[in-house]
Amino acid sequence: MASSFITDIDDVEMSCKGMQLLLNNDIDACEALFDRYRFYSPLMNGGWSFVSFMRAVISFDDQRLSQAGRDLAETEKLCAHQNASKFTRTIKSSDSKTITHEESLTRRIIIADCKLYQAMLTLTKQELSGLLSAGLLLRKAWKTYEKLHSELFELYRSTDSNAEKDYGAKPEDNAIIEFDNTDGMKNEDEDGDDLSFKSFDSTANESSHELSAYTIKRLLGSVSFGFGLFQIALSFVPPKVMRLIKFLGFEGDRKSALAALRFASQTTDMKAPLANLTLLWYHCIIQPFFAIDISNIPDMSEAKAILRRNKEKYDRSTLFIYFQGRIERIERDLPRALLTFLNGLNAPNSQQQSAGVVKSNELDQVLIYDLGFCYLMMLDFDQALKYFTKLKEESRWSKAFYCYVCAICTAAKNDGKTSAGFAKDGIKLLQKRSNPIELFAQKRLEYLKKNSISSSAAHILVFEMLYLWILLPSCEIRTLRQILQMVEAYGQDSKDDSKLRSISCLIEGAIHNVLLHYDDAQNCYEEAIARVDDSKVNFTKYIVPFATCELGILEYLQRENLEQAKELLTKAKEKHSEYDFENRLQIRAMATTKMICSQQAAATAAGVSTN
Repeated sequence: MASSFITDIDDVEMSCKGMQLLLNNDIDACEALFDRYRFYSPLMNGGWSFVSFMRAVISFDDQRLSQAGRDLAETEKLCAHQNASKFTRTIKSSDSKTITHEESLTRRIIIADCKLYQAMLTLTKQELSGLLSAGLLLRKAWKTYEKLHSELFELYRSTDSNAEKDYGAKPEDNAIIEFDNTDGMKNEDEDGDDLSFKSFDSTANESSHELSAYTIKRLLGSVSFGFGLFQIALSFVPPKVMRLIKFLGFEGDRKSALAALRFASQTTDMKAPLANLTLLWYHCIIQPFFAIDISNIPDMSEAKAILRRNKEKYDRSTLFIYFQGRIERIERDLPRALLTFLNGLNAPNSQQQSAGVVKSNELDQVLIYDLGFCYLMMLDFDQALKYFTKLKEESRWSKAFYCYVCAICTAAKNDGKTSAGFAKDGIKLLQKRSNPIELFAQKRLEYLKKNSISSSAAHILVFEMLYLWILLPSCEIRTLRQILQMVEAYGQDSKDDSKLRSISCLIEGAIHNVLLHYDDAQNCYEEAIARVDDSKVNFTKYIVPFATCELGILEYLQRENLEQAKELLTKAKEKHSEYDFENRLQIRAMATTKMICSQQAAATAAGVSTN
């Protein structure tokens, strides 16, 4: 443990300084600041482990992911001790062996945060074996967040008559998740390996009057960040796992999550800028990725407003630049998105070097990844190859996947020899067989190894990836029409592999869907399903559930045939298993089904027939 500091610091101010360093690309300086003061107070220790968590999720590096898990566990363990001597800060309660009410609340928030971040690390790895443990961590985090949120909101309401208006919701509106313990599952507070609120009984009865209105609002902002992030994180938990861990009453999560994050973003807590980033993440990544209607461009107005408010303070921030480019890409302005991503890579470097700052490689790779996909969406295979080759060489995340992308890019350029080399390298680099990305790459790399594919077949594999990465809706209309011509022509050349026809039909259906040609989309989806039986390629197993789900969504959104839609969605969810990106389809199908059920319930209450 570090020695006692000669002078006390304002850890709230210091933690905010650390977050500003993080968001303005100086991760190393941020990490050094929190590391220096990590034993000064729980808040600084929580900041230290959070930086480790951020580095891990940005880089996807296995070593960083493991280290972040250990760091979060250490923070949780330190904060679970009610004895104040675990940290060197000299400001304590009148009894030097106990902690103040403010620190008690801070520690409890940090402990819940650690559980949430550990769950997110597990979900980031996308390994089936870890989904249940992630769900249990989420369960524990929620019970803490729920109690603290209620407690702090009541304190905030007692000090501010406009509390509900400022927050944007009543506390009871946020109590959306209940737990079913009828299966004999042990009550959370009885878990021997978990922190219970009884650990802080010595401070629970302290007068809340010692907390200023400023502190109450800051702490409410802190817990609101976790509260909102938690509910968005649940989007990654497949319905099957949700049932296993007994989460019920999932409706209303988005509204309460966004209200909590908006409030958190306006406080003086170190998580305020992180709340802004989480809102941007929701609008720019989560919302488009799990969109039900792929023919509509998501509303980016709030995301744009957040960027405008933070432009001056975080003008050099790669993460804010990244989200600016994401918005432009979602709105189909690919030339501007490319310029934004390139400026994020190049322009800030000279500014940072003059200021003695070295830009983090992990942050660069976030931009490089999207640059590669932007060029793929523009069918510029030369430029896409340039950036994915760079990722293959420098990134520690799924090198086999990057080899696969490089292989299909070179094959699309009619360079079979180089493509074969990338495929061979990719097979050697395969690692986690239970990771969806690795499984995706593995099946296709093995196909490339056994088959010398034509350039048109390589195009189909590129378009397949654009479909699965939900990028077709963001392609420019002229590019979509160009892709449509290419997939319609597939199979006319004798060199084209007929086993890929089910994929080309699925892509054709998705493009017609985006272009609002719904009858053509339906015909193509149905043809894709019919052609799967003719395909002897092991990676086309996903076609039937995905095409069935698309048909169900079409029946709901365009035909308003709710019963038929539910039947198709149920079939997509329950009749198929062990295919690429199964969890994602489960989440999308479940969300659509819930919308249908809500609509039917409302119609029944109004005495109106839904079909």
